[in-house]
Amino acid sequence: MIFGFGKKKKDSRHVVATVLVAVDGDAFVPAIVKVTRAAQRLAADDGRGVDTFAGASQALADTARVLLDHEANWDQAALGGDVFDSEDDASAQVAEVYADLSGRYSSSPADNDLDKAAGDDTSRERRAVVMLTACYQGEDADVERELNDRLDLARVLRGLIALHERDALLAAHIHVAPAHVDDRLTDEQLLMLFPELNTL
Repeated sequence: MIFGFGKKKKDSRHVVATVLVAVDGDAFVPAIVKVTRAAQRLAADDGRGVDTFAGASQALADTARVLLDHEANWDQAALGGDVFDSEDDASAQVAEVYADLSGRYSSSPADNDLDKAAGDDTSRERRAVVMLTACYQGEDADVERELNDRLDLARVLRGLIALHERDALLAAHIHVAPAHVDDRLTDEQLLMLFPELNTL
């Protein structure tokens, strides 16, 4: 994944942006259950519904709102993306990012059983990484920014919500790791699978 929006083109401008947010503590269950259900609904639909994109756009905005509601539990974050001259190139990047994020976390049943036995609800391993990818045409200063602190992250999330409300999104995807609330995401896994994350 490319991090840093690169040169801002003046002509036909299509942006693909991805924000990753690690949440932990008390936010894990209420936030991740909602996010996971939204992601699972989109995956189950698999493009068959007539309102699939409208649902994806709404789910992205709803997930951003869930994250904003749990700001106190943000732990780490990252923001990246790139700018393209054509919608076809942007679509290809969306597909590449989707494939990348889809493979970021996996666990076997045996691993799950071990993690469940070893962990508890107050463990730091009760955390997850929520990944939101959006594609839009034009320029958006709220989304395309340096991610230095919580204020920046809040502006990015609100920017994504605003893009949805303006019907400006061309693509929207949600990923969450781990994919099940009973799984654990250890320090080692977090460092290995999400090296781009920075502490807020």
